Amino acid sequence: MAYERKYKVTSTLQDSYDSYREEFGEVNKKLYLAIAYEILKTISDKIIRESLEYRMPSKMGFLRIKKNKQKLVIKDGKIDRRRNIPNWKATWEAWHKKYPDKTREEIKQIPDKGIIFQKNYHTDGHIMRWFWDRKFSNARNSSVYSFDPVKGGIKEGMYMGRLGLASWIKSGKMKNDYYY
Repeated sequence: MAYERKYKVTSTLQDSYDSYREEFGEVNKKLYLAIAYEILKTISDKIIRESLEYRMPSKMGFLRIKKNKQKLVIKDGKIDRRRNIPNWKATWEAWHKKYPDKTREEIKQIPDKGIIFQKNYHTDGHIMRWFWDRKFSNARNSSVYSFDPVKGGIKEGMYMGRLGLASWIKSGKMKNDYYY
């Protein structure tokens, strides 16, 4: 006997609209999506600007911004690139200075030319990321699921998603602090 869910697992607002319509009858789609979008935009803005730790419904865990100290990890005499974020603009400028007579394609072919990594001086060497804290989640198999925030940005004065977080941090208005 297969397990039957009370509600269908959804991944987009369109999926949630379909589930809502099945349960409550015909609803204006534009109105539903506009209300849902406004709620999600407000929650995202509060998480970014006020360090809100948003408790998701149905004991799905918490959404928040997590702050980590950037570490330089060296394995086998080489810098581990997976943990450090390259500053490609500065790297390409340095490569063009070092190899002024070479084209971009020729520079790509040169091995071990060195990469410049982000230092994050404006955040005292910290990296901030969206984080889904599942520690107190009652959801089954929650490790299988992932949270991927929207690209976002700044819309109508509200900060949303990954680019909204980056814009807030770089804006100079940031007075709040995030959790480790």
